Amino acid sequence: MKEKLPVNADVLKWGRISLGLSCEEVAQRLGASIKEETVRNRENGKGSPTYSQLEKLAHAIYKHPVVIFFFPSIPEEDTPKSDFRALAEYLDIKVK
Repeated sequence: MKEKLPVNADVLKWGRISLGLSCEEVAQRLGASIKEETVRNRENGKGSPTYSQLEKLAHAIYKHPVVIFFFPSIPEEDTPKSDFRALAEYLDIKVK
């Protein structure tokens, strides 16, 4: 039996949710051998991916380093501003 990787299930779930993916979409991207139920179980702490699956999940799907999935808690991220409009007074533009 393979040794269970000590990945943080909450971080696995965060990685998926932060990209707006469903468990089904993650399973499809991982390949035919992984089912939606398997992804959901891993996020609930009922199993963990193999190291090669974790690498693919981290790099190809979630775009994070592998080590982040071993963190004790969900990492904090700065959210980029999605609104790039600015008021004229802050840009030093004269408005008529």
